[in-house]
Amino acid sequence: MGYRYLRAQVDVRIAARTLEIFLKGERIVAHRREGTCGRHNTQLDHMPENHRAYAD
Repeated sequence: MGYRYLRAQVDVRIAARTLEIFLKGERIVAHRREGTCGRHNTQLDHMPENHRAYAD
């Protein structure tokens, strides 16, 4: 689902424990930040279906 915002200009708010993304002032997603530095956390429901199949 998140891929539909590809190339959109967004605002990002990063706090110690959360990350929020806004599009035109409306929050489109909020996530809890992982405690490990340098690691990513990809949510499968934010990927296109063909990417999800590859990730599995």
